[in-house]
Amino acid sequence: MENSNIKRLGQGFFAHGGFIVLVTAAVFLLFSVTANGFLTAKNFFTILRSMSIVTVLAAGITFVLTLGEIDLSIQTLPALAASVLCVLMNKGMPVAAAFVISFAVCAGFGFISGLIIVKTKLPSIIITLAANMIANGLSYILTKQRAVVFSNKAFTNLFAGNIGRFPVMFLWMAVFVLLGYILLQKTKFGRNIAFIGDNREAAEFAGIHIRHTIVAAFVLCSVFSFMAGILGCAQSSNAVSGMLSENMMTAIAVTLIGGTTMAGGKGNMPGTILGAFFLTLITNGFLIMGIAQWVLYLVNGVIILATLSFRYMLQRK
Repeated sequence: MENSNIKRLGQGFFAHGGFIVLVTAAVFLLFSVTANGFLTAKNFFTILRSMSIVTVLAAGITFVLTLGEIDLSIQTLPALAASVLCVLMNKGMPVAAAFVISFAVCAGFGFISGLIIVKTKLPSIIITLAANMIANGLSYILTKQRAVVFSNKAFTNLFAGNIGRFPVMFLWMAVFVLLGYILLQKTKFGRNIAFIGDNREAAEFAGIHIRHTIVAAFVLCSVFSFMAGILGCAQSSNAVSGMLSENMMTAIAVTLIGGTTMAGGKGNMPGTILGAFFLTLITNGFLIMGIAQWVLYLVNGVIILATLSFRYMLQRK
């Protein structure tokens, strides 16, 4: 009985992000002592800014992973969103109109991908890989393989400016993560996503509109990718094909570290934020200490393996 109680406590502690909180605190203390300049207000705001884009991407993919699916188009949709926006703005279109069109393009990708998946029942990895390539190709066509620069101070300040020293990007991230948290973990829609991911046959028997839910999840994922692209575009004041593509694997990694499972049925939006902060903290500390990039890749890989292995062992005990 005592061992059973310990097991339940351990699983609950891990599931609610307690393990990641402890490890993050330990890493924070380590860098505070070993990395000169880490424990400063300037660096704190740098960390908040650095984690914003990948956290928005990760929040979006959390919906799809909770379904037990995957969306590889998050690698190139941010660049497409930025490309559409910048090209249209440079052609004289009002910012609001260009923003809406870019939003519609990205949401359309999610809708079409989700629709094809539910209609054909092909694996989402295949459909979204194709969507990834198409989005990348469209971005190349729009930008003509060069950086499309734009100058709009109001747009830049709105999405990538500062309030005092506080980065506006982090506020946008907070808004989208809060929206994701409410939708995934406080609504019937979110419970349906988890139910479908856990047992699709049982969900269908329970009368859940599985097709509608899947399509909606992919649309949401694409909308979050759109927002990541807008933030990246505002930060750099340009759009170029392939921009932000390196964030896809990091976004998936932080969701897994945060407690979401690729098998479906378990989505953890607060854990996604913790995972993003954790990996951003490590990256920031390594950069300050001048540690080589390849070491960072190795460490991140080991962290993911260790986290998932620990969770697996805890669940089997």
